Amino acid sequence: MPNTPSINFNFENRNVQASVPLLGVSHVLARTTKGQFNKPDEIIGSWNKFQEIYGDEIVPDGSISNIKKAFELGSKLRISRVAGSGEVSQGTGKVINLFDDSPSVDGAYTFQIILNNPDDTTQTYTIGINIKTKEAGSAIVDNTGYGLNRNFYLKLYKASSPSNKYYLQQFTAYNKSGEDSSTVINIPTENILANNLIFSSAGEGQTPFIEPSVFQDFVNNAPNLELSVNLEGSTTNSSGTGIDSTDTMLSKLKEQGINGVINYLISCQNWNGYIVAPFYTYETDSWEKHTNDKLGDTPSYVIINEGKNGGDSDVSTWVDAYNAIRGYNDGYQLILSHVHQHIKNDYTEAYKQIADDVKAKFEIVLYVEVPKYKAGTFEAQQQPEIVSSLKTLIPTVGQAKNICYYAGGIKYYDANGSLQNCDVLGSVIGLGDSSASNYGPYRSFSGMNRGIIPDALGPVTDNLGGPGMIEELQELAEWYCNLFVIKDTSTQGKRTMLWHGFTSNPKSDSEKFLSIVRLNLYIKKNLRPILERYIEEPNNWVTWKNIYLEGRVIMDDLVDNQAITSYEWIGDQYATSYDDLQVNNEADVRQGKYHLVLKYKDIVPLQEITVDIIIDSATQDISINTENL
Repeated sequence: MPNTPSINFNFENRNVQASVPLLGVSHVLARTTKGQFNKPDEIIGSWNKFQEIYGDEIVPDGSISNIKKAFELGSKLRISRVAGSGEVSQGTGKVINLFDDSPSVDGAYTFQIILNNPDDTTQTYTIGINIKTKEAGSAIVDNTGYGLNRNFYLKLYKASSPSNKYYLQQFTAYNKSGEDSSTVINIPTENILANNLIFSSAGEGQTPFIEPSVFQDFVNNAPNLELSVNLEGSTTNSSGTGIDSTDTMLSKLKEQGINGVINYLISCQNWNGYIVAPFYTYETDSWEKHTNDKLGDTPSYVIINEGKNGGDSDVSTWVDAYNAIRGYNDGYQLILSHVHQHIKNDYTEAYKQIADDVKAKFEIVLYVEVPKYKAGTFEAQQQPEIVSSLKTLIPTVGQAKNICYYAGGIKYYDANGSLQNCDVLGSVIGLGDSSASNYGPYRSFSGMNRGIIPDALGPVTDNLGGPGMIEELQELAEWYCNLFVIKDTSTQGKRTMLWHGFTSNPKSDSEKFLSIVRLNLYIKKNLRPILERYIEEPNNWVTWKNIYLEGRVIMDDLVDNQAITSYEWIGDQYATSYDDLQVNNEADVRQGKYHLVLKYKDIVPLQEITVDIIIDSATQDISINTENL
């Protein structure tokens, strides 16, 4: 049957952002001056953001932070803060009478939120709230020091306004004027740390309302402090009907925590609400404590400390920090920052325990640092001492394709202009992340093209970058050691650069090169989301073909970017029946199993160049002109 001429338009929108793993991300275990322990929830992209969350990195010898150098070179970091091995506790608020001549602490502090139904006053919820510091042992009073457990103060007060607006002010010091009933607490502006609205509700004569968003905002954003439910201070009016019983409310609050409080505020946002908190007034000849009265003109004061950070770390706290971060799969590099300075006698055991898991999982590369100084001194280790250290360190920590060793230290000027002997791992991960972001993790970041650090002043050890040091470098290579050297460049003069890009793979295959190991990690991290997306899909050749069509985009890109020369995808993707299967078999397929073979030819980094320079011999033909003889 003939068809009339026509024009048809078919539209397909491929402008959909693909979700692929990040490049240039490293995982760092570190001791810092503040921040939550073992909570690597966020990828941090700058030093300023790091300081906002974690303060400063603790570097016992006073040299430049690994984390700071990594950020300067282009890293994005996921950081797990290492706790101390002693008592770790948050600061807890306690009631105090600041008006008295000798302020005395008066037990654990709790304030209560009272919610009352204006249409039935027998319906009342009373919810107790405790106040603690968000972090254990973090600096709050000022940004200096850590683990000092200093006191600071809180003032819970009702603002002068038609509505009930309650604020919680944090301050470090105060002074007093007047005596007894006329005593006034004065808080200098420079001593105020924060002043946040914590609760808002209708005042006298206003249409009843409660603003749950105010309380939610305080919970989410108020600095330094954390609220928790005090179950003993929570109850319902026993005569009330149509509301949760005390047992029901306590069960919800126990299960939901502070979110349960917010849920009650939401369900009661057309009710009246106010706060009851302990405060003091001077009555006749003494100070009287009020515990069941609405907070009004007289504020409630609290003393609270910064908490304890546990002091010095040990092997177990470093392992705990690693266990907290290993659930994240976005990193290519892992370092234990300055661990050999923090636990000088036991750092190899920390490396060993973490290395055992790293080897078993093959999800990241662990970088191990050989200390820059001889044990117990500030004298730099030279090549013979580095080799001796490696002979002890490698058998203890282990050899694997995803464990690398770095030595020799590196020199930088600090912010004060002093030349510092620094650890190397921050510089190493910075180079690795920068190279991964710009060229892909499968390119080597050693050598003159991607391994130069312009502001470095060479290694702490003697420079081994000269042509006459080949034997020393070869011995280090035989012990899988990577280090910084100074070499001449064709356009930049002498520069400090990373030399060698070896793993500690004991086999003589291409995975002795770090770039090839990172290539395999790249393939694994990029194919996994594709493969996992097809879990629970029909296990047949249609699904296998779709997997191939998505996966080949990644592999083709590797060919285009000179990471591999070619590849073979062998996974029965062109089968149309069970009879066509070559890699898989019907029995396994019908049990939900699928087998895929991916073969490729890698491109390794150039390592050795041989140049034959030949001075050519003179021609043997001799021509003599005899005409003028």
